[in-house]
Amino acid sequence: MGAHCVVIAPSLIPKRPGDHVKTDRRDAEQLARLFRAGELTPVYVPEREDEALRELVRAREAAKEDTHRARQRILKFLLRHHIEPPATIKRRWTRKYRSWLEQLTFPYEPMQVAFDEMLHTLNEIEQRMGVWKSLGSASHGRLQGNSDSGASVPAWDWTTDGRHSSC
Repeated sequence: MGAHCVVIAPSLIPKRPGDHVKTDRRDAEQLARLFRAGELTPVYVPEREDEALRELVRAREAAKEDTHRARQRILKFLLRHHIEPPATIKRRWTRKYRSWLEQLTFPYEPMQVAFDEMLHTLNEIEQRMGVWKSLGSASHGRLQGNSDSGASVPAWDWTTDGRHSSC
């Protein structure tokens, strides 16, 4: 007995340039025409589970930013002290590079403590990233493709840290 109701965001209603006459009747006719033609985009109200997944994505994005900042701090610390990796290390943040970082020693204890703390912070953040990956993998089906309402939900590849546009 209930009526089918679709909520349309006013900002998503297509408007013709120069059409400034606004009456309820004209607006209703225009909305009916656009709705029949399928040109109106319904608003998707996320379910609680969708919101929970959004929180997961936000937390993971924050951890990615934290990783970037922690790496930058380490790089700037090394730059300030004129320390460069050996020529045999071609790329940063590989296992070889990380091993080299962990073996670095500094002449003064405060420098060593500061550097060790920076490395420790980076390791903690990367452990958090592992948690996000495992949680994201468990929710992979929900993060990919379309939602139940037909609204497009961006797909996320938790193993490569990137969005896919091909879904």
